Amino acid sequence: MNTNTKIMAVVAVIVIVAAGAWLALGHSNNNGDGDDTVTITIAGSTTVAPIMLAVEEVYEKENNVDLQITANGSGAGASAAINGTADIGME
Repeated sequence: MNTNTKIMAVVAVIVIVAAGAWLALGHSNNNGDGDDTVTITIAGSTTVAPIMLAVEEVYEKENNVDLQITANGSGAGASAAINGTADIGME
């Protein structure tokens, strides 16, 4: 495994852990209608996005989560996380 692949794998794990923490803190869309799906918006790195998209389907299915992933660049991801338009910014 080359260095870039290792870095991208670590970043993907960090994002997944952050999403899990988000769930653990009770940030859900539970409005009493029986749909307890949590929506997490993730924006940023076009380099990390392919890894996130690869794990998205499995993670959503196993955790009742809807990941909204936007690959719009690291700077945009950081800005979105800071201004609250994304829950997680990928760098």
